[in-house]
Amino acid sequence: MPDDRDDTDEFLKQHLAGDTTGAKELRRGVFRQNKWHRLATGKLHCSLLTGETGTGKYRLAKLIVQHDAWSRQGGGDVPPGEYLVQQTVKLSRVLLTAVPDNLAESALFGHVAGAFTDAKKEQPGVFSDKEVQNVLLDEIGDASPALQGKLLEVIEDKTFRMLGGKPSDVQKTGARIILATRADLHALVRDGKFREDLYWRIMPFRLHLPPVRDRPDEISVLMKQMIAEHVKGLNLAALGLPAAPALQAADVEFAKGYTWPGNLRQMSDMLLAWLVSGPTVSLRELVESGPQGFEAGSGPNIADIVKARLNDMVARRRQQYAKLGEFWKDIEREVKDALYHLCVEKNMFDGPQLQFMFKEQKLENIRSGLSNCRSSD
Repeated sequence: MPDDRDDTDEFLKQHLAGDTTGAKELRRGVFRQNKWHRLATGKLHCSLLTGETGTGKYRLAKLIVQHDAWSRQGGGDVPPGEYLVQQTVKLSRVLLTAVPDNLAESALFGHVAGAFTDAKKEQPGVFSDKEVQNVLLDEIGDASPALQGKLLEVIEDKTFRMLGGKPSDVQKTGARIILATRADLHALVRDGKFREDLYWRIMPFRLHLPPVRDRPDEISVLMKQMIAEHVKGLNLAALGLPAAPALQAADVEFAKGYTWPGNLRQMSDMLLAWLVSGPTVSLRELVESGPQGFEAGSGPNIADIVKARLNDMVARRRQQYAKLGEFWKDIEREVKDALYHLCVEKNMFDGPQLQFMFKEQKLENIRSGLSNCRSSD
């Protein structure tokens, strides 16, 4: 049963805005995990943040830490942005992308003198630093299998050894562990690139950030927040901007239909570019004047999207299918949702393409039929 405060928490409603089911589930997840972190110390192994590049995983990690600190102080008025920046220092981020194992282990666990070339003296890592309260292991999907094994030990029992140290020199950390990845961990496990035991240890505590293209109902709110953040504290008159810069209705509608391949990062930077260009330039002009063909060439193709949906479907199952019919029903629902998403919401196919795919059909009938394909359960 949902907690009676999980969607009335003012901090989360302000900083994780949105009235969609996805937004409410994300707020509920953060609220419940932070509550367990405070009241059931040691029970919650970690938090896993998943989502495409640019969906805001690092920002969410900071908000988790900030919300936890705010809750521990009794809640009350939601703090201003300056407070949130101060709380960020309580989060230590280690990026695991393309980092040699010895350097990653040194950053995480520390090293003794002589552990590797140029290790002249003992150096603590984030887990051995008593001042570090929260650790973000960013892009956990890029960690090597060897490093994954050592991270599993830290996640399971909070123990580790310094790089080059004796096997008996076991240390313990009290830091909270947050993991993030843009990768499909289920696919990595299947391909033998990610440890299955680590996968099952972290996956139950997942908080998923959907891509912007799946959040059309939240785009207006998201853009208003971003514009407000960009102009806060600025002398708008001196910059030639109105007192309250706002997008035209046509730009908002364009943004809702655009796929935003760079997700929130792209949206934020395009809005900043719109402000810098002055109020006479439309957001659509700026977006469409960018590199031509970039979106189609770099975004996921149909097979990738359907594959990701089916992987998520299997990952969500808590038990094996009892009957093959149940499996086919789930597949049918996911594929129908994918068709609706690709052809209606995302507009991956334009009118002429749809007419070519469905011969002798009126375009409005095609779109209506695809909308009816969408699963209602």
